[in-house]
This record gives sequence, structure tokens and C-alpha cells, in this order.
Amino acid sequence: MSIHGHSTAAPAVKPSTPGDALRTKLAALILNRYTAFLLGLFCYSLLIKQLGGLGGTSVLTEYLEVALVLYLYCYFNRILRPSAWQPWLAVVPLLLAYVGQDIYYLMYGKVFRVIEFTEVPELLAILSPTAIALLLLVVVLPMVLFVVSVDRRKMGTVVVGILPVLLIAGAAEFFSQAYATTFERLGHEIVFWSDGASVENNGRFAMLLYREAERKISNIKTASFRNRPAYDAQAHQFASWVSANGNHRNIYVVVMESLLDPTLFRGAHYTHDPIHPGFRKLFGNKLGLSVSPVFGGKTSQAEFEVLCGVPALRNSLAWNSMPSPGRPRIVCPVS
Repeated sequence: MSIHGHSTAAPAVKPSTPGDALRTKLAALILNRYTAFLLGLFCYSLLIKQLGGLGGTSVLTEYLEVALVLYLYCYFNRILRPSAWQPWLAVVPLLLAYVGQDIYYLMYGKVFRVIEFTEVPELLAILSPTAIALLLLVVVLPMVLFVVSVDRRKMGTVVVGILPVLLIAGAAEFFSQAYATTFERLGHEIVFWSDGASVENNGRFAMLLYREAERKISNIKTASFRNRPAYDAQAHQFASWVSANGNHRNIYVVVMESLLDPTLFRGAHYTHDPIHPGFRKLFGNKLGLSVSPVFGGKTSQAEFEVLCGVPALRNSLAWNSMPSPGRPRIVCPVS
């Protein structure tokens, strides 16, 4: 090239090398929305643990949970219209599901289960107008934005993409025993005495489906204890007899976790009577012994056996397994 009689050379373009191409591919592989999502999931887990919730570094080993939520995030990205907000909108359903379960745990001290969706109408009925407005703003509005952002031209992708999730949920609901057995083999330890520890070992969604499968199994095993006309007739007959022949005095059942009979320790020696004089005066030698179905947690199992007279299954919370209309009861007909 010549300018005013002087020739200049065009700047040389450095040829790309295989190393440059590899670095470009690695950057595209690492620096993307999906990696950012996994990093955000890890940070959320650390944060919620600090707030007293379920999480921590255990999320690194929750491979079933991570695989499920990553699939859902990819699926949501696929069905949403392309926009600058697409990566953020795709995380909305997952974030709300996680935050909702964690708030439930922080407020009530127990892990959310599918059966507890039946309590939502009762919860909404007692919420204040301010709480309902906040719920609409924080939950309903983001979900509306998510739904309206779905690309209507991708309805085939919407249907096909959700099928694996429906199959997994359907397996937990309709093939519960096979699902639970497979989960126990593939997943991490399920701690019998702690729902929280089980969630931290396996993840929120993973345990949500596993506990639902357990509930269905318990329903099948306890079918003979429910909807029994003969049992109801016998219970009402007994209640009528007690009403006619009893002394019309109340019967109080006191179930205490903090009470321990020190006389059970036969090898122990005491300098004085270990039982409080007031307790001794009240009960004397009219004490009995019963075996609790649980120890170190799940007090509701023992309460269930006392109130219903039905054995509580080991692997499921009985109150969640037996629906109220068909639940056996001892105390109610007599009282």
C-alpha cells in the first residue's frame, strides 16, 4: 500500500494454533450459564447452612440431586424464549422450590413432604392480607413471568423434556417399592432418626420423592388397619359400654420424653430413693412398662401408637402414611 509516495505494510495476523482453539473450547465449556448455575447452587447451600438450614459442602456429593436440578435448569433454558433474562428466569422455579422447603424447615423444624401440600389451603386461610400480598409478589409474580416467557413454538420440546421428570415421579408414586429399593442402592445413607441428615446426604428433591414412595408403601402395608367397618363398630360398642359402666372419671395419658425410671438400672445403687416423693405418692407401685418404637427422634411414632393402637412402621412417619378419615383411634371414641 502507498500513501503519499510511501509504502506501508498491512499488519500481520497471527495464525491461530491448536492451543488457541483448545483454550477457546475450554473457556466456552467452563464459562457459561450452566457452570454459573452449579456454582450458585453450591453458594446457596453454604449460605442456607449458615442460616440454620439444610446444606453445606454435602451438596458436592449429592449426585442424584445435582443431576436432576441441572437437567431441569437445562430444560427450562430450552423452553424459554431467548433473551437477556433467560438464564435468570430458568432458575426461578428451582429457586422457589428450594427456598420454600428451607423456609418450611427453618420455621417448623421438619423437612417438607409431598403429602403436606394438602395443608396449603389451611395455611392460606389463616394468612394475613400482608402475608398474602408478599406471597403474590415473591412467588406468584415470578412464576407468571416464567410461564409467559415460555416459547410457544417449542411445545414439542416442552412435552418431551418433561417426560423424564414425570417418569421418575410416576415411579415413586405407582412403583414405590421398586423406586425405594433402587434409591437405597444408588443414593447415600438414609438416616432413620434424622430427616435433615438424610436430605443433606441426598438432596431435597431426591428425598422428597423417596419419602413419597415410603408413604405409598406404608399405605399398602397398613391397608388392613384402615376403612374397617367391623373395627369401627367394635370401637363404638366398647365406648358405649365404658359410658354405661364407667365411673365417669377422666383418663389422662401423659407421654414424656424426659421421664426415665431409674429403677430399671438393676446394677445401679442409690444413697436414697431416686424417685421424687411426689411422683412416688401419686403413682406408688402402679407403674407399667411399654416399649417405644423409636429412640433418639421421631417422637410422633410413639404418639401414634399410643393414640391409635396400631404399630408404627419403621421406615415412615405413621401420621403421614395413614389418612385421617380411615385412621384407627383409641382415645377419641372413649373420651
